[in-house]
Amino acid sequence: MSDRKRTSYKRSKILLIFGIILTVAGILLSYYAMYYSSPRFRANGVLNLPKPLKIDIQEGASEKIYYLVNCTEKPSKPVDLKLEFYTQEGKYIGGRFINGLRTVDKGSVVLEDKPSYVLVEPDCMSCNGKVSVTIYYSIIDWGNLAIYSLTGTLFSIAGLISLFIGLNIFLLHRREQEIDSRKKSGKS
Repeated sequence: MSDRKRTSYKRSKILLIFGIILTVAGILLSYYAMYYSSPRFRANGVLNLPKPLKIDIQEGASEKIYYLVNCTEKPSKPVDLKLEFYTQEGKYIGGRFINGLRTVDKGSVVLEDKPSYVLVEPDCMSCNGKVSVTIYYSIIDWGNLAIYSLTGTLFSIAGLISLFIGLNIFLLHRREQEIDSRKKSGKS
């Protein structure tokens, strides 16, 4: 085997290994970007009917909020609840009305601005029971998210290109070996 062929063979292996590493790193970065933007933070409280409940939300929460409302003690009658979200200045930025809650209700709401707290108010004066309220949200630095997503995409593309080139060089080298072995067997 000539030096040129050995060098070409080594390059193909290096490109294949480099391509695998870059592709895996790109996929992992993309998964981390999905995790980073997921609603992994939560705030919760217990509402003792008929009193209202205020739940503080960590600073920097995103505008999309997920909620889970669960009656831990069955109320005497279906409960209507208002989830009202406010900024730090006390400005109302959106909410949700839950009609006739008996057991569990969950959903999401997109707000006008970043919330600071949620006020949970029952719409009944004579009802009793306990309601557990959990608010799920994400805290996203959009610059970091863009870097994670872009880097993951670039690593994946570069890795796939490296895999493609390395595989082509490797297959070309194998093909040359087969041709050389045929020529040698044909001469002997």
